[in-house]
Amino acid sequence: MDTNLETQGFDNLVGAALRALKSTGEPDREAPARAEGTADDGRVRATVVTGGRLAAVRIDPRAMKLGSETLGEQIVLAVNAALDELHAVPAPPGEGDPAAHLRRIQDEAVLRLDVFAKAVEDALARVEAR
Repeated sequence: MDTNLETQGFDNLVGAALRALKSTGEPDREAPARAEGTADDGRVRATVVTGGRLAAVRIDPRAMKLGSETLGEQIVLAVNAALDELHAVPAPPGEGDPAAHLRRIQDEAVLRLDVFAKAVEDALARVEAR
């Protein structure tokens, strides 16, 4: 029994699945997740999107009376609150790279198949030696 051939066959099968997955192209991406944070009793609002990007800052005219330093602090608070909110939202199902996930499965399966095939080969050798 040639364990290398069985392992290679399995590796080829998973490799073919990876190529098929890549040939389907990029899956449609959903709109990025959004989150909003506020400060100064809602007078300062910040919106962030997936990836930690700042999408918008809205300042109520009444907040302009705070002074530049205090207003800057309130903007930072609103942005940080929005980021905290964004990170609290769980990732949608299927998020991530399916090809990378399949490669990890392939690598682990090949290792396990090698160990299993070697154990079977050793058992057969012991039986034949009797």
